[in-house]
Order: sequence, then C-alpha cells, then structure tokens
Amino acid sequence: MLKICNCYRNLALCLIILYSCSIYLPEYVPKKDSFSTVEKHDPSNLTLQFYKEISTNFNSPIKIPSKWAIENDIEFAEKFYGIFMGGAIPCTPDMIQTVANKKQYCEINGTNPNGKLIGLAFGNSYAMNIATAIAANPLFEKVILVFGNGATFPDHGAFDKYLIEKLIKPLKPNVIFMVQKYYYFQKHLYKTPINKIRENKEFKNWNKILKIIQNFTSAIIINKEQIIFDYEISRDFIRRKINGLPIEARLKNPPQSPNLEAWLSSLNCPKCQFFGYREAFCDGEFCNVLDLATGLPLFRDSNHISPVGIRHLKPFIDNAIHKALNICVL
Repeated sequence: MLKICNCYRNLALCLIILYSCSIYLPEYVPKKDSFSTVEKHDPSNLTLQFYKEISTNFNSPIKIPSKWAIENDIEFAEKFYGIFMGGAIPCTPDMIQTVANKKQYCEINGTNPNGKLIGLAFGNSYAMNIATAIAANPLFEKVILVFGNGATFPDHGAFDKYLIEKLIKPLKPNVIFMVQKYYYFQKHLYKTPINKIRENKEFKNWNKILKIIQNFTSAIIINKEQIIFDYEISRDFIRRKINGLPIEARLKNPPQSPNLEAWLSSLNCPKCQFFGYREAFCDGEFCNVLDLATGLPLFRDSNHISPVGIRHLKPFIDNAIHKALNICVL
C-alpha cells in the first residue's frame, strides 16, 4: 500500500512540474530554421524583385514567387519597414524651403502613356505613402507630390501660400489630393463639439481655403480618419515569424471619431470626395492587418500602410477620383 501511495505521489509531482513548465512555453515550439540572421544581411534578389514589383506595379495581382520562403517574408517586411513610412516613390525628392521648414517635392509619371490628367498630392507622410498608387490610375499623365513630415494643411503659413501660389494657381491640376494624418497634428478636429463645428475659426479657414482651391481644379480628394493600432504591425510580424509564433491576421477596430467625421462631412466643398481607410481594411468590429492571400503585413507600423496594404486602399482612392470627375467605370 505504501508503494502504491508513493507511485501516486510521484505521478502527481510530475504532473505539477509539467503543468508549471507549460505556462512558460510558447503555443508551439518554433522550428529550427536558419533565419536567425535575417536582419544581419541584405535582402535576397528574390525579395528585392518582389518588393519592386509590388511597390510599382499596382495594376497586376500579387503573385508570390514559387521559391518564396519564411526568410523572404521577414526580408520583405524588413525592407519596407526601412523605407520612410513605407512609401516607395520612384523619384528622388527635391527639397523646398517654405520659410519655416522644408518640404519634399517630386514628380511621378503615370503608368498609362495615354494619361492626360495632372494630379497634385500634398500633406504629410500619408500623401507620400499613396502617391505611386495615385499615379497608377490610368487617367494620369503625372502626379506631383509635395510632403513634409508632420505637415498639415491648411497651416495658416508658408505651406498654404506655396501650394496655392506656386502650384495650384499656375498649374491648375485636374485633381488635388489633400492627404494627411489628423490625430497627432490637428487635435481640434477631434475636440470640437459637433454642434460647434460650423462656428469654429479653423473650420471657417478650411472652407475659405477650399473655396479658393476649387477655382483651379476639377476635383479635390480628401482622406478620412486613419486607423491607429496599439503596436507596429510589421515589427510584430517579423518577431513572430522569427520565433515561429502564430500571427494575428485581424485586430479590433479602434474607435472612430464622430467629431472628425462630422467636420469633414460639414465642409462646403461641392468638388470634394473622400476615401476611407476603414472601408479598405475593416468590416464591423475587426480590421485586417495581414493580406489573406499572401500572409504579408498590410501595415508598416501602427498606422502607415505597407505596399501590400496600398493595393487594398487603391480601389477606394480610384472610386473617389471617378466619382469627383463624374466618370462611370464599369
């Protein structure tokens, strides 16, 4: 009887030890693949070719190369994370001094040799992030991009004056894109009570500037609120890939600002159309952060979009362009 009790005691002790160890183990043990040094060398030619194709050719579906492996997933994410805010623009921007600070200027040729329209995109890194996708719309001969890190429009200063006097009035671009991040730089858009928006002096200034701009263009495209997650999507993707951990493909949709939505919808701008990030990535309570076809990240960090993600957003930008220009696309 004593021996039997000892056996049960030992069995119970073993079970306790095994349970305790399981608390500290990952959900499954990662495979011992040879990608621990991925961050220490340049991307392979396969990764670079895929990155170039996906960052410039927005009119063809994504096709993962046949020899693509986990190491290429990591290299690809590292590559676009290293590009400024994830935006791969096919030009070297010129620096423009606008009194208080500098902005960057570049011209992106359209992908359609028969394109006739001129686009002007300006704002902060969000304008840069999508400029190549704008130029991929077959309507455009070229798209002029002017952006600055943290730039806002209207800004009551040199940036407004430069854009209006040096570009908008003389060039009369067919389509103007005001693309910017609102949350960090224009808190009044979030804090102004909805019933006080029309009385707000900044709102009146928006209408004043838009009234001027509408005299020199056929359409103005403005972005809605961006999605901001709690962590950097591609960095988490890389960490989990290296360690063989499962990766979240969908995250909870962050709360929207009804104040910002009301601000934009209240603008007196008949030539304005809007495109939304949530329409491209979210359905109800959840948002996609991985491309379901390739398993690659849709976001560079917590809010900027990856080259893969831009493909998801592009149809909504195109739709806003066509709607503003009264073009019916079947």
